[in-house]
Parts: sequence; C-alpha cells; structure tokens
Amino acid sequence: MKILKNKNVIITILMIVAFCLILMGITGCSNNDKCNEGTITGKMYKKAHTTFRRTGKITIPIRHPERYLIELNQNCTFEVDKETFDKLEVGDEIKNETGGCLNETN
Repeated sequence: MKILKNKNVIITILMIVAFCLILMGITGCSNNDKCNEGTITGKMYKKAHTTFRRTGKITIPIRHPERYLIELNQNCTFEVDKETFDKLEVGDEIKNETGGCLNETN
C-alpha cells in the first residue's frame, strides 16, 4: 500500500508540473527581445476615467488613472511616465528598461 501511495503522489506532482508548463506556454511566459529596443512607432495618452462593475446587487466604481503609452516596433506597447512621454517622439530609437510589454492597451 505504501508503494501505491508514493506512486499517486508522484503522479500528482507530475500532473501539476505539466499543467504549469502548459499554462506558461499558453500565456506566453517568455522574454520578448523584440520589445526591449527599437523605433517608436506610436504614442497614446489615455485620460483618467471611472468604469462601473456590477457584482450581484452592488455596483462598484473602478478608477483607472491616466496612462502614457509608447508603441515600439508596431508590436509592443509599454507605459512610461509623463516626463518621458513628453520627451519622446515617433521615430526615436529607444531601449525599453521598464521590463516588458503590456498585452493590452485599454
């Protein structure tokens, strides 16, 4: 019986590891070198706004702060502060040191 319990534990651990590897593959957990440096192809400012989400009988306000977004090489968007946003122009060559792309730009 002890051998059977050990096999079940090993199988469970292997299934968890396999699930984690599949999840990382689906979500794209990797270092995207294309986003680390290149040419600015777009700039976008999103003003602060509030959205509302209804959960059951309660409506919850969700505040979204203003965002300054830079598009790099037409395939990667990342957020910068206002001073950096004002200094950069479309066509500038830059290196992204903030750590990575945003998947969505909402």
